Amino acid sequence: MEALKKTAKGLPQQPGIYRFFDNDKNILYIGKAKNIKKRVSSYFSKNHSDLKTLVLVKKIKSMDCIQTKSEAEALILEDQLIKHHHPRYNIQLKDDKSYPYIKITNEAFPRLIVTRYKKDDKARYFGPFPSLGSSRKLSQSLLDIFKLRDCKQAISLNNQEPKCIQMDIGNCLGPCVKKATKADYDAIIDNLCLFLEGKNGQLTRGLKKEMREAAKILDFERAAELRDTINRLEHLNQKQYVSLDKHKNLSIFVGIEYESIVYFLFQKFLNGKLVENRGVFSEKNKTQHHLALFLEATQKLIDTKKEPLLPLVSNPFIEELAKECDPLCQNLSIQVPKKGIKADLVKQALLNAKQALRQVSEEKNTNPSTQNIGSILAKTLTRPLPIHYIIGFDISHFYAQDIVASAVSFQKGRQKKELYRHFHIKSLTENKSNDPKAIFEVVLRRLNACYKEDLIPDLLLIDGGKAQLNAALKAHQESPLADHDIHIVALAKKNEELYFENQHYPLRLSGRDPSLKLLQHIRDEAHRFANRLQQNLRHKRQLT
Repeated sequence: MEALKKTAKGLPQQPGIYRFFDNDKNILYIGKAKNIKKRVSSYFSKNHSDLKTLVLVKKIKSMDCIQTKSEAEALILEDQLIKHHHPRYNIQLKDDKSYPYIKITNEAFPRLIVTRYKKDDKARYFGPFPSLGSSRKLSQSLLDIFKLRDCKQAISLNNQEPKCIQMDIGNCLGPCVKKATKADYDAIIDNLCLFLEGKNGQLTRGLKKEMREAAKILDFERAAELRDTINRLEHLNQKQYVSLDKHKNLSIFVGIEYESIVYFLFQKFLNGKLVENRGVFSEKNKTQHHLALFLEATQKLIDTKKEPLLPLVSNPFIEELAKECDPLCQNLSIQVPKKGIKADLVKQALLNAKQALRQVSEEKNTNPSTQNIGSILAKTLTRPLPIHYIIGFDISHFYAQDIVASAVSFQKGRQKKELYRHFHIKSLTENKSNDPKAIFEVVLRRLNACYKEDLIPDLLLIDGGKAQLNAALKAHQESPLADHDIHIVALAKKNEELYFENQHYPLRLSGRDPSLKLLQHIRDEAHRFANRLQQNLRHKRQLT
């Protein structure tokens, strides 16, 4: 259980789906989450009253996750994977009901309708969408913008049909009566398809050009209408990446390296849906052997008759390995997409590979932020002993109101949330901000508490520059810990400069320096923690 808790803590705080496995690597459960880390951690951090969840948690032996671009995509991906794998502990989404699509019919004057089923009827389908309600709401919004017909009567190119009230009130071009509108109607359909394909840039440029031309000829009513259309379209973008064309079959293979570890990720799309996601890591000196075994295993999942895509990330090391394993790849169509939805899918796969590699690195203690960061940081700051216990400070206020401070604690590069503290600044009473004075107060109060708790920090990190550093140094001298050798530095956000005591010029570290990355992380965490209290106070005051 402790190992699972540790794995859960390393998961991303992003939307996506998570999968639980048993001892035999069978999928027990597939779930979706707005925040993967928070959702998965909840399984192991509390007692469950539900019998099914209790049994499930006892059987979990490993887990993985797939990040998505939004919560809506996570919902759709969950549906696809549950229907493909039928996990034992998933009780929903196993039926044949699909998420809805928006359909542009194949007629002389096409209609826009919502349907759950994709057919081979030469119509154009877009989606899927996370719920029937969201797709219907979108379709109604699109009909309001694009002025298409929504009647069910058959309309031909030549014969005049009965008109409806939608034409009279300006909600439709009226192809039932006005056959000459065919070219205009087709242009609207083209714009609608551009929008539904996610090509908003191309659509917006065309509409803006038309708006400028209308303004030039003083047709301000038409220009204002186009302006409103552009603004409304900006709020309706519903681009999806987890579902492709119905008959699209492809496979994605990406690789990424970090220090002594290489990680390979394979994803399979069947009939346009992601149905397989598996990865393997290897020590660098054994990579060629493991890559060969991995390609041999994944090759069995690829139907070479349907010309799958096996893209490789533009990484010379990985590409060289692929060439060495060429006999295994000779029947595959290897491509490296540069743009479009395939390139987006590769980027998303690479994002998931990076997350998996980060977890593997932490578990094998190859990540400097979890192993010898204390010694690395001490060397950077020219300290004789490793730096293990760090407290980061930040001040937050809203136009000099609700002035608060935070003190966050890190031990050996990891958060110690039980030692986080919030402070209401008491020394500023004139509703005027004074960050150095506030820093003096919060540092002094926190060091007084540290003295009582017998917790002596090795380093104090102050968000700010020279003035804030001097205030913290003064607070240290006036505290009960004045005799203790506590190092104090200030990190200025503008140029990411480090200020020390008795140093004329600030220190600038490389953006890749692990010491700077850790200090930035602590500074940002202190900023987040202070802002949370400040926002709560502001909302409470506004509500009052």
